[in-house]
Amino acid sequence: MERGEIKPGYNKPEYKKGCMMQDCDPRDNFNRVSVEILFSDADLAITFTQMALERTEPEAIARNTQNARKAYQQIAKIRASLPMSASESERLDAKLKVISKGLRLLGQVVS
Repeated sequence: MERGEIKPGYNKPEYKKGCMMQDCDPRDNFNRVSVEILFSDADLAITFTQMALERTEPEAIARNTQNARKAYQQIAKIRASLPMSASESERLDAKLKVISKGLRLLGQVVS
């Protein structure tokens, strides 16, 4: 990947059109940043599930599984109270499904 290239699968954050920082409600900016953090956390949880599935050492599997599960639970908890657009909600739901599937493959019960 060349410097300045965007990773495949990366989606730019959705910004409110015509909204300059001084014109925005600070809550809108907080919510936008919070949604981006949830996307990053979801990507990290996906990485933890992939690492757990690829490892053979029981300690590494347990550690990565635990980290993925904690992230999944926190994302689900915060997601319920965070306003987001329909497309952001769909993207996050898709990531949560990937994490959930990985956790199930690791023997975890996911609600």
